[in-house]
Amino acid sequence: EASASTHFETQETHETLRRALAEQAAEGEEAEAELRSRKTEQWQLLQLLRHKEQLLQRQTLEAGRLQAKLRFTGTWAKYYLALCSLRGWQDLCKRGLARRRLGQAKERRGGGGLRHAC
Repeated sequence: EASASTHFETQETHETLRRALAEQAAEGEEAEAELRSRKTEQWQLLQLLRHKEQLLQRQTLEAGRLQAKLRFTGTWAKYYLALCSLRGWQDLCKRGLARRRLGQAKERRGGGGLRHAC
């Protein structure tokens, strides 16, 4: 009876240990699957980060180019504004000169007619 009782307890202990080992093996497999999943996610995030860094570098370069173009355009806009102002002033001077000459010509023609009329 004592031997049967000990044998039963030993079987029960073996069964308990077998279940515990099976549970630990299952937990280990779940942990490995979780680790693989996280490594995959980490790899994907690193790829996304690299892509974003490359995109940021390209945008930074493009922003620098646009700023250079803007400075260049601003310089030419000032030049063009000055040129337009000078051309406007030149046109104004030419019109004034033309008016004076027209006035002088009218004076000469009009004054000569009065002299001969007397």
